[in-house]
Amino acid sequence: MTDKSNINESMLDLFKAEIDTQSEKLYSFINQIESTDDLSATYESLINSTRAIKGAAKLVHVDIIMPVIELQESVFSHYQSIDIKADKLSSDIFKSTIDLFIQIASLPANKLSTPESKTETSINSCLDQLNILLSTKNTDKAADDKNNENQKAVEDTQFYSTAENIDPEMFQLFCTELQNSVDTINSNLLEIDNKNQDNGLLEAMMRAAHSIKGAARMIGIEGVVKLAHSMEDVFVAAQNRKIELQTDSIDQIFSCNDLLIQIEFLDETEVAQWTQDNTHYINQFIQLLTQIHNGQTIIPVKLEQDSLTPTNDDISSGASTQTNDNMVRVSTSRINKLVGLAGELTVSSNWIRQYSDSMLVLKRKHNDILDQIDRLRSVIEDNNHSEHEHKLITGIQHKAEDYRDEITSRLMSLDNFDRRSSSINSQINHEIIASRMRPFSDSTQGFKRMVRDISGSLNKIVQLHIEGEDTPVDRDILEKLDAPLNHMIRNAIDHGIETPDERLLKGKPESGTITVSASHQSGRLRIQVKDDGKGVDIEDLRDKILDKKLVNANMAENLSKTELLDFLFLPSFSTRSEVTELSGRGVGLDIVHSALQEVRGKLHADTEIDQGMEINMELPLTLSVIRSLMVSISEELYAFPLAKIQSLVTIKKQDISIFEDKQYISIDNKHIGLIHCAQILGINHSSLEGDDIPVIIIGDWNMSYGLVVDKLIGERGLALRTLNKKLGKIKDISSAAITDDGEPVLVFDIDDLKQSIHDIISGKDLYKVGSSNTLDTSQQKRVLVVDDSLTVREIEKKLLESRGYLVDIAIDGVDGWNTVRNADYDLVISDIDMPRMNGIEFITMIKNDAALRSIPVMMVSYKDRPEDKQKGLEAGADYYLTKGSFHDDTLLDAVIDLIGEAKG
Repeated sequence: MTDKSNINESMLDLFKAEIDTQSEKLYSFINQIESTDDLSATYESLINSTRAIKGAAKLVHVDIIMPVIELQESVFSHYQSIDIKADKLSSDIFKSTIDLFIQIASLPANKLSTPESKTETSINSCLDQLNILLSTKNTDKAADDKNNENQKAVEDTQFYSTAENIDPEMFQLFCTELQNSVDTINSNLLEIDNKNQDNGLLEAMMRAAHSIKGAARMIGIEGVVKLAHSMEDVFVAAQNRKIELQTDSIDQIFSCNDLLIQIEFLDETEVAQWTQDNTHYINQFIQLLTQIHNGQTIIPVKLEQDSLTPTNDDISSGASTQTNDNMVRVSTSRINKLVGLAGELTVSSNWIRQYSDSMLVLKRKHNDILDQIDRLRSVIEDNNHSEHEHKLITGIQHKAEDYRDEITSRLMSLDNFDRRSSSINSQINHEIIASRMRPFSDSTQGFKRMVRDISGSLNKIVQLHIEGEDTPVDRDILEKLDAPLNHMIRNAIDHGIETPDERLLKGKPESGTITVSASHQSGRLRIQVKDDGKGVDIEDLRDKILDKKLVNANMAENLSKTELLDFLFLPSFSTRSEVTELSGRGVGLDIVHSALQEVRGKLHADTEIDQGMEINMELPLTLSVIRSLMVSISEELYAFPLAKIQSLVTIKKQDISIFEDKQYISIDNKHIGLIHCAQILGINHSSLEGDDIPVIIIGDWNMSYGLVVDKLIGERGLALRTLNKKLGKIKDISSAAITDDGEPVLVFDIDDLKQSIHDIISGKDLYKVGSSNTLDTSQQKRVLVVDDSLTVREIEKKLLESRGYLVDIAIDGVDGWNTVRNADYDLVISDIDMPRMNGIEFITMIKNDAALRSIPVMMVSYKDRPEDKQKGLEAGADYYLTKGSFHDDTLLDAVIDLIGEAKG
């Protein structure tokens, strides 16, 4: 055993440098053996490099490595003497020995003197393998027999892993290295599969495999070291044009990467068990890569789905971050806290400006005192006062001037500090907000491979184009996009893109195209998934909806194209009659709809026969910061999201017209109704003063409204803060923020605001507070219908009103929540799938409110799965009715069961 005292620690760095230099040479010479015509010279170079390592080891007294070095030198001399080329297995053993040299060179002095058991195991393994090579004879049969024996040994290899000794931080670094390297290999393999045999791609893959090998060696995952080593040899052989990577070989390398990437989803303590469980697969892949390297017919390795963690789908579509910067993992909650602290820092920074302003006031007052002293001095001089008095007043004046100079100097310093502080504070805010943003490309990693795999399995040719990869997206939103994009692309391949023969018959190119694009428009993130396939036949879709009994014939006839396409996003709905691995189970597009609801996004689909399908998603650009217009209403601060404002105008009182007791203004020949924001908020406000009246125009192409405010303050970037959940959904308000000077501000929910305006204009609120003067409704029961479908709302309303019920309507969960709190209802009928707030959330809020929980709630939905019904009932619904059984008697019988007849 080496004695630490004999190790020259001052020379260890030189020893490590020598190992690095000679290892590179040894790798290069070994890779040349199969192609060189001068074997003797190549082996001579290998022997010289090995002797250089041996000399360095002797000099530093690293004795534990000496037996391996000497045996390796003997093997090279033996191969040189019998003039035999090293085969794939021999090369692997040579390279494994070099890997051992590098591993030992990385050890500290104490572990060189007292090696760990894993190091001794590696040394003994290398000695055994080198001894086998040393016995190789110069006959083909003997070599073949020995190689078969060695190959059998490789097949039976059990790899060790020192998971219990893996440092958590080192493991995180390894996982990052593994993810980036696998992404590089996968993306370059896709390019090569598209007939791009660029040597630069192979070089990048070889380096990526080499990085995996080095990182795995550092934390002691031997199986990964061997596997990455074999992969590296394949890429080197392809670089040297000895082999060409074909589709079947690329498929298998993809599968090998799928096995490797599982490690990223493990805890460092689970690596040993993973290695043990997957030793069979590791050995199979090493064998397979050897076959690819030797140009032999490969025997595919099939990974069992149960063995994958996570599944292949998740791996192929998983987002990764691959940049040139060093990456640090930071939780979203920590970033949110930093955003809040940055806001408080802004408030503190602005206090300096206020203090500086107060110092200027003090300086002006001091100047006033100096003026008075100067006048006093003139009076004293004019009245012939004594010399002593003259000296006193002169001394006071000089001191006052000195103090003025000092105040001026301090003010200049304060101003400089204020400028630096404001600049730094601005940069901090910008960087913190930017830290929440990631490029859209982080959500598209692996999609090209997924398209390749799925289209190949369906015998289709599909090209995927991704546009706007650099578009910044809030990290919270980006994480929600993975599953929706995955399923939309799969759906486009399976349902949309035709087979090559079908496309040629239609006059299309045999290769279909799917385009995924991301962009910023009007302060929103817009993502589009478009294909040039066969599209959706609207009439066939209508018939399919009827066949599934989701609606009756009358309702189906009235459904618009947009409403019909919305059925594609319902659970358990599929246009396929047969079940395949990809389709027919109704699973997929429902995930898109659910994910967008979580981030308050919108979804719109369009299609044309033989022109393809287009799905557009509109999402918030960020969930944390928005550009806003600050206004004052009744001396309180409020903010309008800029993205939701159509325009700002200033009008005169004489510009206001009145029609049917309602005020409006005319802009571009369009009448826009006017209403004061204070009236919507239900707060007192004084009459308008002055001639200039600020008006904010909101709305859409169909209807616009003019909101009158007291004062426009200006544009601000606000870091949003969610309201306390105990407050519930506050009518017309979405969130809160803190201004730069520390003032709280409420941010308007524009969609909610538009609905409130509509309710006021239509007299909905007025009707609730007192309509008994004109109509005796005291004995009539009132029902609230909440549904985002205009068709469904109107049908339900007409059915109920025909039986004598009073019916109010709300267009979604938020509108329903605002409405149900403003009147007494006997029954609430709600849909499940609605924007802004779905039916489950809506009912949960009702049942959690002490004043409302006694109101019976009926759920009416297209979802007819038992689990959906169970979810609704668990939320508190008293009755669950599917729209598939939506007939006159069914709905009315259910209403009567819950609340009785309309009068009683």
